[in-house]
Amino acid sequence: MREIYLHRRAPRICIVGDGIRSGVQLFSQLGTGEITNEPSEKGWLKVTSLNKSEIFLFDAQSHGHSPHLCPPLIDPAPDFILVFWGAADFSHLARSEPLATFPDVPVFELSAPSDNTKQGANDSRLSLAEKDWQELLCAALPLPAQLEFARFLSAKRAQAYIASTLLKSFGALSGAVGMQPVPLADMPILFSIQATMVALVIHTSGRPASIRLATEFLAALGVSAGVGFVFRETARVLLRFIPVWGNAISGIIAGTGTYAIGRASIAYFIDDSPLVESRRIFLSLMKTQKKPILKN
Repeated sequence: MREIYLHRRAPRICIVGDGIRSGVQLFSQLGTGEITNEPSEKGWLKVTSLNKSEIFLFDAQSHGHSPHLCPPLIDPAPDFILVFWGAADFSHLARSEPLATFPDVPVFELSAPSDNTKQGANDSRLSLAEKDWQELLCAALPLPAQLEFARFLSAKRAQAYIASTLLKSFGALSGAVGMQPVPLADMPILFSIQATMVALVIHTSGRPASIRLATEFLAALGVSAGVGFVFRETARVLLRFIPVWGNAISGIIAGTGTYAIGRASIAYFIDDSPLVESRRIFLSLMKTQKKPILKN
């Protein structure tokens, strides 16, 4: 989570093509929607989407480097290289062989169905209509560059995977807070943790991060600042029967509640599930996790 969110940066993509279209036109054709661009340092072009996410493009053909790329001419090195030749309308994408000048940089090739790619008989091309190609490109990026790229392309599966990394960290943090033997003191802290987690999920979806929107979502789920009280009171009942393990159970319940809220927020803000379905996910996860605790 630290690398993805705290060290996040815009990805660097090198475009190698035949000169028919620019790198900006290529990404517009890939379905990114309206984008703007401005020159950056060392020949890189900063491209910004409507949701303010950014990528950096190096259009090799416009600098006279295509198809021969040399590391000294492209600094810093790209995160991946996107190659396209000939076709006016691309429909597929596949991973290709690395270039000799950039042996550690992934290379992907765009093609039309009739094109002969370097994949040969083992055609592993992905259709651009299926959206799986977005996850393929995102997974090839270094962790700090994945968030901005997923937001830029509105890659739902990649966004959901990235957001899921929040759940473990915030769940563990909530569990630690819930274990503290101070009645009621954890209520505002737990709520703040959960609201921050939901705000980060909102940011991952491509929207501006908003604590207010996160709070409204929690309220719509039936969760408010009193959610910590609900978790705590359940543990307090168990504490009468298991005095030694009561604080541990309190922590488990707090962590479970935070995880359930995270799953519901991913469903609502990223998967575009209705609020009713998101609330069902939240309640279902809470019920599922409580049963094993009560049986013990």
